[in-house]
Amino acid sequence: MTLIQMNRLIFRLLLLFSVISLSACPQPSKYPKEKSKINPLPPNYKVGGALPPVYDAPDIIGTLGGARVRMVDYTVQDVMYADTPSPFAKEWGDYQAPPRTYDSKITSMGFYMNHNTGKIRDTRNDGDFYEEENQPASPWVLVGIDSNNEIMNRPDFLDTFLNRDLEEKPELPSYHYVKISETLYGLQQYIVPGTDPKTGKPYRFENFESDDLFIARDKSGHVRSYIKCSNKDVPNPPCRHRFKLMNGIQVTIDLLYSRQRLYDWQKLEKQSADIILGFTHTAENDPVNIQSSSNRSK
Repeated sequence: MTLIQMNRLIFRLLLLFSVISLSACPQPSKYPKEKSKINPLPPNYKVGGALPPVYDAPDIIGTLGGARVRMVDYTVQDVMYADTPSPFAKEWGDYQAPPRTYDSKITSMGFYMNHNTGKIRDTRNDGDFYEEENQPASPWVLVGIDSNNEIMNRPDFLDTFLNRDLEEKPELPSYHYVKISETLYGLQQYIVPGTDPKTGKPYRFENFESDDLFIARDKSGHVRSYIKCSNKDVPNPPCRHRFKLMNGIQVTIDLLYSRQRLYDWQKLEKQSADIILGFTHTAENDPVNIQSSSNRSK
């Protein structure tokens, strides 16, 4: 396993942990029908938490997906550079990161985004973040970003995920997808048909691997958005949503959010893309050609 693959595995474990957190939330209410829309937070919604008068931390800079980016420390997390060792490597304990420049290659990173506001989470002012994250129809979206390699830049890259799902698996009938004629929110639908003989219930609602698939395609017929959503009757059945951003920056974006937000999948793509492109604009507008991270006070 390469270093980049290991780094991506770490972030996938973070996504999996968040899936478990979303799925296991002990709320008694059932989630609403998919066609219902989520009302925005009321104007008097409690924000909570006062900002400290001064925040002093180095900005995070580097090249992500072929574009220079600049971000503040309190909005992004799990930033991995090409030379960052894996936590499982022996070098991890003694690793001292070198001064970063705009030429330092960032391989992966992540942040939380609020669907209601389209804004990135600011850890200086978390407010009711943890409480909101566990509420039904949570507005918080976990965004993971991978800098594309040569294979990821291919137009058929996301096709491989769907093709894998469509493969015949006689030994695993609860993981065999078929396309249905109905679309949902402009997305093609693929489901696992059939019934579990042990329970007498449809595979779709019994097995973790039988989540529903939702696919959007580009003009050439390639998969442009790959979404897999849980059918579990829990407050926040998770959707794992993957798409590519190739305009000005070449990255693959993974979103994790409540299925109750699926109706707004296109807006979620735009919101996350706008934040990422904002990182490139901050670097472009940097008045000084900074060659290492500098302290920033707020």
